[in-house]
Amino acid sequence: MPFTCQPCLRAVIMLSLIANGAFAQLAFRSSDSIFIDNYLQRLLDYQQDFLDFAKNNQGVNPFEYQIAYDFYCTTSQEFERLDAVKSLLCLYNMIECKSDKFRSSNYIKSKINGYSLTIAVSFSSINLGLSGTSSPGIATTGTKLKDDLRALQSFFKSFKL
Repeated sequence: MPFTCQPCLRAVIMLSLIANGAFAQLAFRSSDSIFIDNYLQRLLDYQQDFLDFAKNNQGVNPFEYQIAYDFYCTTSQEFERLDAVKSLLCLYNMIECKSDKFRSSNYIKSKINGYSLTIAVSFSSINLGLSGTSSPGIATTGTKLKDDLRALQSFFKSFKL
């Protein structure tokens, strides 16, 4: 159900949708949706891989365990950010009022820009972990993660509503 220009009702509905996580079935631009869904799945796969690497090194090699766990945490944070972008875009597509759409587009653009900047911080922590690991699995998967985060950062920087 699209929103009309009734601010209080709109705010209640938006908060309700956020609280209930009802965005999975909402659609926005199909190419953006496909891109985001693919990267959400990749980030979930990375989370599982790094968690497995951490478990394999737990009690055996605390340094490798910490690197794998740090990569797991980084991947989890990036997943949450990308999922937030998807939610914002779904909300944006539900708004029909042109003035509300304009105001929300500025907010969404600023959040996406902020997410793009936070990825740069992730590069530093990934590089630090990659320089210290002796595990080929962690190094290879960490390098792939860094490449995928670069692609996400490019997506965020070039994103248009």
